[in-house]
Amino acid sequence: MSLALATFLLLGVVLVLPGSTQGPLAAQLGLDLEETGLLAAALSAGLGLGTVGAGPFVDRLPRRPLFVVATAAGAASLWLAADASGLAGVAAGVAGAAFSLGVLETGVNAVLAARYPRAAARAVAAAHMAVTLGAVATPVAFALVVGGDAWQGAFRLAAGGLAVLALAFAAAPQPAPTGPPDDPESRLRLRSLTALGAVSACYVGFETALTVFAVPFAATARDLPPSAGLAAISGLWLGIGIGRGAMAAWPRPLRERHLASFMLLAALLLAATLALPALPPALGFAAVGVAMGGVFPLLIALAMSRAPGAEGTAGGLVAGCGSLGGFTIPWLTGLFGDAHGAEAAVAGLALWPLTAAAIAALDARSRRRSRVRL
Repeated sequence: MSLALATFLLLGVVLVLPGSTQGPLAAQLGLDLEETGLLAAALSAGLGLGTVGAGPFVDRLPRRPLFVVATAAGAASLWLAADASGLAGVAAGVAGAAFSLGVLETGVNAVLAARYPRAAARAVAAAHMAVTLGAVATPVAFALVVGGDAWQGAFRLAAGGLAVLALAFAAAPQPAPTGPPDDPESRLRLRSLTALGAVSACYVGFETALTVFAVPFAATARDLPPSAGLAAISGLWLGIGIGRGAMAAWPRPLRERHLASFMLLAALLLAATLALPALPPALGFAAVGVAMGGVFPLLIALAMSRAPGAEGTAGGLVAGCGSLGGFTIPWLTGLFGDAHGAEAAVAGLALWPLTAAAIAALDARSRRRSRVRL
């Protein structure tokens, strides 16, 4: 579990790296909101390719060398990104690091499902709390440790963390994969993941866009200093961590209908945050984070439970769908924000949790009917 926590801690660091360094990156590279969204899209594209592509390998190949190579490649990508002089170089480095962490995410989720077969959802939620710790700490560390204008230092600090993790994986044995069953029923189970994948796309896109546009929202819509935007990022991820902690401690199983409730509540809380200009963005974003904190671990756990023996493939597919949303939604939000302003862009994000809630509710109803027929 310690390596799982370290992996997800660094995943949280990288997830908020573009948002935490948005100010100096935009100033030094001349980025507008659309280009900022494209940087977040590059991160999500790399993460999606890594999570989906790793699934079949995680289910079949020895995991220790796979984890070591992926982690070392991620460290190298971030280090090279810190030396880039333009958007393309930074985006390529961020995408490479995200790809590596996508491989690790799929692999570690599969290991957790194998080690805790009767409590996979709680184990995944507990491990994913480290994502929120990394995401909460990164804006603070960026401001205090490397300086608010030195985005290159933040990238190199994250690269060093990944290099240390690679050494830790090299020293730790990993359980052997069992291999997926190759039969029609197994393939049918994988096709049942469509709804979960759609919810994942809406969720990750929403989460990523809120993170990336927190600083512009605080600055232009609330006339607050950049520190307020960084506090909003930390608040969002602190809330997500609280939500995941509550899920890890919850004694009863959570199902598809709970996904719908969580996402609907997140949309309502975002609307309340926008409707109350006096409310500090950090508090409003934190409330949204609490509401949706349990969504992603629950999605992964439900996916793995539907595909015994192919947990890596199932979890990777659903996580990869999330990254597809993380690629498109921030970019579209940036385009909309350049035309109508940051506040309108953030308000438009409420569409995505509402869509996720509707899909999850329909999926829950469909599965309930299937059980009744059986």
